[in-house]
Amino acid sequence: MEREETVRLLNKDIEDEHGAIFQYLNNAYAIGEGEIPCEIEAIPRGEMRHLDWLAELIGELDGVPSVERLFRRMRDDEQYHAEVFEDLLAAEGSPARASGDVDESSPAG
Repeated sequence: MEREETVRLLNKDIEDEHGAIFQYLNNAYAIGEGEIPCEIEAIPRGEMRHLDWLAELIGELDGVPSVERLFRRMRDDEQYHAEVFEDLLAAEGSPARASGDVDESSPAG
């Protein structure tokens, strides 16, 4: 297998590990306090070790570990929060929105 293909596959594994980490933490948070969420929170620690190990392997192959999934997730979360905020403003009949005082080109607008 070519080095580039190996790095590509390892980066795919990194993205999968990141997804697993997020799912476990999100589910533990959704459950709330208690013994079960604490047990669930221990699982992503192992996934983080896997991610670190994969990143080290990629570095040894002179590749660059992928953070694309993380950035996609951050972008999607920001878009979602912007939509929720817009809905809240519309529901409240925000005077700032109605008068045009909000800068639509800014990230906060």
